[in-house]
Amino acid sequence: MKRQIQLLDVVALLEDRQDLGLLRGQVGTVVEVYEPEVFEVEFNDVHGQPYSSEELGSDELMLLRHQLTPQSNSSSQDEESNSTDGFFNLIRRIRRRPSMYLGKPSISNLSSFLAGYILARRELKLPQTFEEEQFIEFQSWVQKEFRISSSQAWDKIILFFSEDENSALINFFRLFDKFLNSRPLTVNDELTPVISNLEASATERATQSTQIILDLGQGGVPKKVKSPKLADVE
Repeated sequence: MKRQIQLLDVVALLEDRQDLGLLRGQVGTVVEVYEPEVFEVEFNDVHGQPYSSEELGSDELMLLRHQLTPQSNSSSQDEESNSTDGFFNLIRRIRRRPSMYLGKPSISNLSSFLAGYILARRELKLPQTFEEEQFIEFQSWVQKEFRISSSQAWDKIILFFSEDENSALINFFRLFDKFLNSRPLTVNDELTPVISNLEASATERATQSTQIILDLGQGGVPKKVKSPKLADVE
């Protein structure tokens, strides 16, 4: 089942629209949905500056995808593939090409962009994702990071401790990486050191047992292994 074009989707023009000064293949972003098959599409240059915004129909557009999806499965797999291209990946794409997404690279533009993205998802009745829930914690994390109790939003706090909007944006990405690295370990991560210790203990016991068998086979007497005292363990 073909997925319908939605708000913030990246699309390409299928035919020349010389009356609009647009050519086949030009890429734009859906910024408004007027009807199920009618959209406002904004076209930007390589620097992220908009040069045209036009009302176009779905028959004039092709939905562009960032990854391959199986052709034989239903729309549920389309939704799953889209979910992998989630909120944190959006932030990573903005980091690579800030001008394309934000126009002028600034932390204020980033904050407005992310707020608009989340609002659009709510208006489309899309459920809040796990990554969006995690990002809510970024506000309190920034306050703790700078050791302040200000009620200002995270972008204003970072801007206050930066030289200008552009450097604040750079600082945001650095802090965002640190925020992700500070997240609690998963269950598997927590169990990995325990499992490794158990495997090491089992290997050591097996080695001791093998040595005892070899001693007995050679007519020797296995040495009595002295049990460690409690004080030694402590």
